[in-house]
Amino acid sequence: MTKHELSQRLIILFLGVQEWNNPYLRWDPLNYENLTRILVDPREVWVPDIVLENNADHGVVQAGHVEKFRSWVRVNSVGQNTWLSPATFKSKCALSFKNFPFDIQKCSLVFRSVTADRTLLNIDTTPIKNDDPEKELNLAASNGYWTLRSFEIKIEDKKQSPIFSKVEVSFRIGRKPLFFVLFTIVPCMIIGLLVLVSFFIPTESGGRIGLCSTILLSVSVYLLVVVNQLPEQSDELPIIGVYYIVIMFEIGLALTVTVVVMMAHHATSEPPCILTWITVVNRIGCCLRHNRRKLHFGSTLGASPEVGERNTNIEMEETANVKQGKVDKQISEDTHGEETPPTSVSKEEVDKKTWEDIAQALDRIFFWLFLALVVFTSIAIYSYAGKL
Repeated sequence: MTKHELSQRLIILFLGVQEWNNPYLRWDPLNYENLTRILVDPREVWVPDIVLENNADHGVVQAGHVEKFRSWVRVNSVGQNTWLSPATFKSKCALSFKNFPFDIQKCSLVFRSVTADRTLLNIDTTPIKNDDPEKELNLAASNGYWTLRSFEIKIEDKKQSPIFSKVEVSFRIGRKPLFFVLFTIVPCMIIGLLVLVSFFIPTESGGRIGLCSTILLSVSVYLLVVVNQLPEQSDELPIIGVYYIVIMFEIGLALTVTVVVMMAHHATSEPPCILTWITVVNRIGCCLRHNRRKLHFGSTLGASPEVGERNTNIEMEETANVKQGKVDKQISEDTHGEETPPTSVSKEEVDKKTWEDIAQALDRIFFWLFLALVVFTSIAIYSYAGKL
């Protein structure tokens, strides 16, 4: 059993068993050397003209009868006719791609007579006695692409079909999503996470915009691969398409944010007061790193007693150097009579340094923001798929 998504058809290998009683095909086996069973060409005896109503095979006029069932009919001496014949049917099937690639499709095969109404031909089915109907009917439960979830054989009553007797065989098949998860969803998620690397690239290098643009093009190429596997319709939007569009939007937003950060880094005007508060993020990061270094340095001191002796010597040397520095400073004052004036810093340089701190803080904020967005989007997709 296979499905053609683009043409919305179900192709199934069908082994049909039709049984009926023909009183005109009876004989006494004693008169014919105990012959109790014969095989007859279906074109030479009466056979039911049962065909597939929702046929999608344009290569045949009638999907059934002698055009599809070409094996010979087995007739026994009491008039019991058995027509066992394999055939390949192509059935129309309306597909829903809303949950692709986690979708479950329902298709059906409807069989009825072409000319005989209910008064002439009444179709019935053989009851299934086994607890495992798939085993009794010899159904292939799955293949590499689809798995059979359930099936049902139903005879339509007179209210549903007042003229012809019909039997409907319904299938519920689920797509195996592993292939699409590994080769479409996971690469898209990895590409979306790569945009976070742009926040670690130094602003002076100028390669941040190029990286974001390349990542955006990569997602566009993957989206084209997914689109080629789906029919062109606007009734429903696949969930994987929504995921790709959201990831592309996030990458485009990251590209815009990168431009904003670069403009802030190279700005020289006086920064607004509201933006200077963002630099608190840099101070928090510096404090965290300082605490980690202090903790590591303290643990090193406690681990080796020799370090204490070396630190004592270092303190004594620093004290001596400080005293020597005071003496040198006094000599310098006595010699020149005044100290050297400190170097002046212009307001433009202060503003430029403030803008650089703001850009660095924005990088840290946007990094965590986009990391949360990409992870949340991926978790939402998998959570939705798990409910199906």
